Amino acid sequence: MRVALVNRFFHRAGAVPTVVREWAHHLEAAGHSVAVFAGDVDAAASTPARAYVPVRLGRWRAFDEGGLAFAWRLRRALSGFHSQSRLDVLLCTDSTAFFGASPACHRLGVPAVMAFQGWVYSPGKRGLYPRTVMWVYQYAVHFCARHAPRIACISREIYEGLSALGVPPERLWRAPNCIDLAAWDTGKRGAHRRAERQLLYVGRFSPEKGLRFLLEALPHVVGRFPRVRARLVGGEEGEGGEFHGLARRLGVAGHIEFAGHVPREALPGIYAEADLLVAPSLAEGHPLAPVEALASGTPVVGSDIPGLNETVADGVNGALVPPRDPAALAEAICRVLGDQALLDRLSRAAQPSVERYAWPRRIAEFEALIAGGAARE
Repeated sequence: MRVALVNRFFHRAGAVPTVVREWAHHLEAAGHSVAVFAGDVDAAASTPARAYVPVRLGRWRAFDEGGLAFAWRLRRALSGFHSQSRLDVLLCTDSTAFFGASPACHRLGVPAVMAFQGWVYSPGKRGLYPRTVMWVYQYAVHFCARHAPRIACISREIYEGLSALGVPPERLWRAPNCIDLAAWDTGKRGAHRRAERQLLYVGRFSPEKGLRFLLEALPHVVGRFPRVRARLVGGEEGEGGEFHGLARRLGVAGHIEFAGHVPREALPGIYAEADLLVAPSLAEGHPLAPVEALASGTPVVGSDIPGLNETVADGVNGALVPPRDPAALAEAICRVLGDQALLDRLSRAAQPSVERYAWPRRIAEFEALIAGGAARE
């Protein structure tokens, strides 16, 4: 079948574009063709298996004008493409874009699945977006709840939130994010035995990721383990940036490596080299970094929040602590690093704990869902 994948960005860095690229790759691996509708693609790069359909975004952030402009232009793009190459189903990972995808699919008779990648009502999202953008995001949730024939929920929080809005269970599909297990299997099957200890953070330097709480935990960790280092991957800022300044004020700058963005193909080795991935987030959908770390054989210490606590089981493949609590975070890190037998046990359990997130299973579920007509209005 030919699947339309809709997200305003496809090639840029970030968890959601990465998920969309993974969907494209694994749908193609299963024998399907893909049409990507995004604002950062080039039609000239299309191949027989994958069509790229550019959809221009708006320029202003107020009221998510960029996303609303994308949604408006998406309707015409879908109609134009469908008239030339029939679409069999649409998978949308951008809730604002569904304003345009929904009427287009209804008119064209194309089944549609809306896949929520986050929950705008999560307490950790408060204050994250300008008020006008939050209004649009919240309205988009209600619009999707009313109009999406099928909704993929990557976390229990999203599933329960949509249920509370009146979406019946038969329209909801529990579909956590997946990874290519073979690509992340580094062969690591136990903890490192070395004097130096390495913590790893992978993610944006945005408020909801909670990086400041890791930095605030580090003085206590360094006091227990003077040879510990924290490698921060994924965010970019100069020497005068917020987190560089915080590290200097806390006296731990010499224990931190600001690694910036790294090629995705280098990440398995980076995960495997670490003793622990630290995920101090305040809000998540179903984050990829903990799944990737565990698949690479590295346990996770993270916040006990929805999405994250569906991947990390305390005492099984990592440790969970209350969010916004650097003292609890430091104590959990020290407890695991200071107990070689515990660290080894968590490391050995890491890879088997994420086998349920294999892509072939998710693609098979998607195929069955579409074959059964569940995504039709």
